[in-house]
Amino acid sequence: PFDKVKVSKKMFQHKKKPDNGKQVFLVNEQKLIAEAARYKFDHRTWCITPLIVLLNFQLGLRIGELVALKWEDINGNYITINRMETTTYRVDDSGEVLPDGYKVVSYVKSEAGYRDVYLNNIAKSLLSEIRKANLKCGYYDDGYIFIASRTKKRGTSRTLTKYLEDLCNYAGVDNKSNHKIRKTYISSLFDSGVNINTIREQAGHEDEKTSLNNYC
Repeated sequence: PFDKVKVSKKMFQHKKKPDNGKQVFLVNEQKLIAEAARYKFDHRTWCITPLIVLLNFQLGLRIGELVALKWEDINGNYITINRMETTTYRVDDSGEVLPDGYKVVSYVKSEAGYRDVYLNNIAKSLLSEIRKANLKCGYYDDGYIFIASRTKKRGTSRTLTKYLEDLCNYAGVDNKSNHKIRKTYISSLFDSGVNINTIREQAGHEDEKTSLNNYC
């Protein structure tokens, strides 16, 4: 029967890796983003979202992990990742399943996702700024670090995604997602000669190959 089966040669073609420049924030782009974020915060000190963007360049978290961080997670030189945001869904009258908001759950993507991420001096300084801004503005929502100024409630991944898109446009940088910030962080660790197993642990990956093949 296989005499009549036609197999496309494309199935056996090696998949080319995406262009590096589109997978990470290049050094000059990081500088532009940092300048734009700092300008935004200095002129609107009640909005901490630009500081959250800068913070993740130092942490490399998944967006769901980032927006679920609490102050209680900080332990000296580390911040513990043990929860994440997920999308909630509803079923409409026609039976279609639709997104219906967000919630924080007390688990992460995988067993390797439970980890302590190192806080360098830049991350500590940014967290100090965020804490001061939250206290000054009276922001509080169950101890979450990222509070959206418009709602005065925990900021969601949607809030952060939209802000990062606008920030890229303002800085004159090609629009890149939080996932590209994560790739930038992991690639920087490789460039700095950090042990590959340490990188895997910091990234929350089960296997070193994931870090090396997909994020470097």
